[in-house]
Amino acid sequence: MRRWLGRLLRPAGGRGRRARRRVVAMVLGVAAAVLLVGRAWPWLPVNLASNQPCRPAEGRFLGIHRGKVAVFDGLPGGCSVLREDLGLPAGELPSYQRETLEAGIPFTSETERLQIMEGLGSEASK
Repeated sequence: MRRWLGRLLRPAGGRGRRARRRVVAMVLGVAAAVLLVGRAWPWLPVNLASNQPCRPAEGRFLGIHRGKVAVFDGLPGGCSVLREDLGLPAGELPSYQRETLEAGIPFTSETERLQIMEGLGSEASK
């Protein structure tokens, strides 16, 4: 392997070590960039509809993430970022509430969020 890599990096025309170092530095730089982007990808905001990175708008809403009720930053149907998984299984809710949560329920304050959650919790316990 080492011999093969040495032949690959050995420049034609005898330019020597300097050219080899440039090639190695370039390959390592590209590899580092790929690794950094790959590590950062899960934390990038994602538009849930298109699954593309985006910048979330201001606002918050309740929705469903992995089968549980969750709080998102952003706007329903647009770019959003998961803020908190609330742990309430969406499967325990009536179908009309699940459909509403799938579309997203915007809220403007923590008090409003708690009122919505109280309503969801009371329906889940019936």
